[in-house]
Amino acid sequence: MKFAPLMMLYPGLLSVLFIVGSISALLGTIWKLMQHDIKKMLACSTMAQMGFMMMQCGVGLFAAAIAHLCWHGLFKAYLFLSSGSAVKQKKSDASFSKASPMMLITSLVGGMAAMFCFALVTNKTISLYQASAFVLFFAFIAGAQLMLTWIRVHQTVLSRVSGLVLASFSGIMYGASIQLIQWLIPGLSTLQAPHLSLIHWAMMSLFGVFWAVFNLGSHKTMSQSKLGCWLYMNLFNSSQPSRKTMTALRNDYNY
Repeated sequence: MKFAPLMMLYPGLLSVLFIVGSISALLGTIWKLMQHDIKKMLACSTMAQMGFMMMQCGVGLFAAAIAHLCWHGLFKAYLFLSSGSAVKQKKSDASFSKASPMMLITSLVGGMAAMFCFALVTNKTISLYQASAFVLFFAFIAGAQLMLTWIRVHQTVLSRVSGLVLASFSGIMYGASIQLIQWLIPGLSTLQAPHLSLIHWAMMSLFGVFWAVFNLGSHKTMSQSKLGCWLYMNLFNSSQPSRKTMTALRNDYNY
């Protein structure tokens, strides 16, 4: 973050950082969905989240990236501590079924609530050209995913109300954490973020489409085609560690 003022002087550098972060976030998300080992899933998830932080830095939202880092650290620590019980539960329980279109539409309401609560706390204006639209978009996706997961587990009318409250609260907490970071590091709030370009909106649209496709389960239908199988195998193989870094025999380890 010490280099933030220097990076703001070079828009091209910010664009490169955004593109690299987008690739990291996209590959990490896809690779995570292909893994069966809990440790590899957590590693790919961390890779994706670090990519999202780089994307936030690429649009000049350094305070949002720091807040994302703090929340991710807390959440990932919980995931590591609960990974053992997650493996046990995965063996006994069936995985989530695909979301119905009505569930997806309902979750969008939670996303809107999270986005507006986030904008209210941070005093961000909803504009298509300002960099704040980027973090508002991901606040919307996070709120929608939170509500979708909630109503999948609790399929009652009351769960929709409680899910809406939970999504709104998440937007408030995320916005408050960014405000706290800006208060602790005053220099970040004085940086003028660049305007969003076509590249930024293209990547945001791509992540939005991916979110809808995977939650609707459309990727399973696509994976049954020859192109889908070829793409799956190549992506899965690329997510595996190199053979040069793996030891197959116990005698190869140095104690």
